[in-house]
Amino acid sequence: MVLEVAESLSIRVKETAEARRSRILPISSAGNCQQILIRISAFALLACLSMYGQITQASQKRVGSALSNSTEYLNVKRSNFPSDFVFGASTAAAQIEGSTKSGGKGPSVWDQYVCFYIYKFTYCLNLVHQQHKGDKVGYGNEGFGYRAWDPGFHKKKPQMVKMSATVLWVASRFMEPLLLGQYPLSMRRLVKDRLPVFTAKDKELVKGSFDFIGINYYTSRYAKHIPINPQAAPVSYLVDQHVNSTVDKDGVLIGPNAGGSAFIYVYPQGLYKLLKFMTEHYNKNLTIYITENGFTEKNDDSIPIPQALNDQDRIEFDQKHLHQIRRAINNGMNVKGYFYYSLFDDFEWSEGFTIRYGLYYVDFKNLKRIPKKSAKWYHDFVQGDQK
Repeated sequence: MVLEVAESLSIRVKETAEARRSRILPISSAGNCQQILIRISAFALLACLSMYGQITQASQKRVGSALSNSTEYLNVKRSNFPSDFVFGASTAAAQIEGSTKSGGKGPSVWDQYVCFYIYKFTYCLNLVHQQHKGDKVGYGNEGFGYRAWDPGFHKKKPQMVKMSATVLWVASRFMEPLLLGQYPLSMRRLVKDRLPVFTAKDKELVKGSFDFIGINYYTSRYAKHIPINPQAAPVSYLVDQHVNSTVDKDGVLIGPNAGGSAFIYVYPQGLYKLLKFMTEHYNKNLTIYITENGFTEKNDDSIPIPQALNDQDRIEFDQKHLHQIRRAINNGMNVKGYFYYSLFDDFEWSEGFTIRYGLYYVDFKNLKRIPKKSAKWYHDFVQGDQK
């Protein structure tokens, strides 16, 4: 069903809610993932497969994790995919979400930086490059746009430094190792010995070990610097940033809130600013894909389905973000592709079924899929019938 819907939209398919649950690992005798990829190829569609999206403690016990020296992840071969499979990303939105230790305790300040051992991923990527010269493998990063609390920050160097450090912390915690072979200086100064240290060999392995960068962009925040207390004990990864991140400034929201979401406040120009920062700060020829960009609606069963299908707000969200991408391309930024999230309404990591992301409405009582107004608009857009 996922592929027939994709074909009707004339779009290129990313990892959808349905495909996402058909994992390569643990290896399935039914070969669900392989069957989906083969069918994608039959429709002449492009797939961007995330190798490492969400892993639970139970999954880690079964197949290991990226922190393991010996793990099934290293044994995923090119032959696991159809011969005409195009490209994939090693990770999707690296983050800690909803994690606890036994007894209800959260991860320690040190544990939260363990996931920054990015050279574990790059070892896998280098194996792919060595064995399959034409394959394209990239890294998908969770991206936030930030606006300085002080609108005159460009005239005040200290505020500018703090603003840059905020973006570096969020967008470049994995980017800078991949591009420069080290973590951002601001992060190293603040986190100190709690941050993993690269050896000379690690730096050589990591630097430049990617073909493209994926950016997941949904929203932006205001950032206000919090003075650093050198005597304070480390508390958490978020506190380490010394930034107050807010959705409003003096009571004025950075953008309208998406339905049912405490996360998404619509600020399309933040995507352009983030792309500009990445290219100006690192490399103007950096190959970038927008690997996620989407809009939520509250899931309200009391709303008649015909009314729920009229998602004009999603269309406007998509239009405005695509305009910012076109603006970036026109200004010389090397943005090569865009993936809307999501093809279908799905089960979200934190919100479950309380919100809807999809271009297609899913009736969760019988799993019937119905195209929303946005699906028809998107079809016309990719056909060149919409501006």
